[in-house]
Amino acid sequence: MLAFLKQKDVKAVPVAVDLEEEFFSSLGNADYTVILDLAIDHYKEWISHLKKGHVLVIDHHVIRNNLNKLGFIHVNPRFGDPNLYTSASMVTHDVCRKAGLNVLEWVGKVGAVGDRALKGDEKEKTAAYMVDAVKAIRKEKGLVSLAKHLSRCESIDEFLKEDKYVNLKETLESELEKQIALFDITSSGEIVFFEVKSRYSITAILSSMLSDMYPKKTIMIFTKKGDIYKVSGRSQKYNLAEAFEKASNGIGKGGGHPAAAGATVNDVFAFKARLEKLLKK
Repeated sequence: MLAFLKQKDVKAVPVAVDLEEEFFSSLGNADYTVILDLAIDHYKEWISHLKKGHVLVIDHHVIRNNLNKLGFIHVNPRFGDPNLYTSASMVTHDVCRKAGLNVLEWVGKVGAVGDRALKGDEKEKTAAYMVDAVKAIRKEKGLVSLAKHLSRCESIDEFLKEDKYVNLKETLESELEKQIALFDITSSGEIVFFEVKSRYSITAILSSMLSDMYPKKTIMIFTKKGDIYKVSGRSQKYNLAEAFEKASNGIGKGGGHPAAAGATVNDVFAFKARLEKLLKK
């Protein structure tokens, strides 16, 4: 998207945020606003004050509200097939390509590999891991810097040779190895809860890795940040998107995809009890 806007000589101010009401409620009226890979249609009131017809939402999550009916531009392949799973990065690339962008398909594919929408080759897997490392270690500021860098990269090889991102990948690998060594699968049942204590944001990455290692288990990774708990779940058996949404009601928010979901709650023990009850019905 940044590459396309630059091609059109449009000034863009990229921001990386979680799906938080405070940010969207305070979002000013830019000439145009583009929201990528966030299920903002689940919280339509957060953007109700923005200019109708001047907001583009490109997403791939389960649809709760059709924002096109509210005057926004809402692109999601699930309008055509509610069960279709693809990545927001590939949808974004398709939109930009149809509008005239003829480069950076490799970036869309790397995003799809990171989202498990494509298997990918070894280069794409490595690049996706490097993106994960930036998100885990450098967080929002690092993601903004990364997005700008990727929009200028001519090829995946150029990205893979960037020392600072290679170093972040190696740091992440070391941290994940340490956490996996602490994970005890033998004393757990079908649904496994594991608290991770790390200075890095690795719940989503770790839950995916552990799910790959133990595909018959439903993996729940949680971490505490201040008074808030962040939970990441992976399952090949249950619909976690629906379960996370219900279990977080009144104590936070949750949702995602059937096989991969996340939640932010203020009481992880209540969330755990609710979730176990929902999944065992």
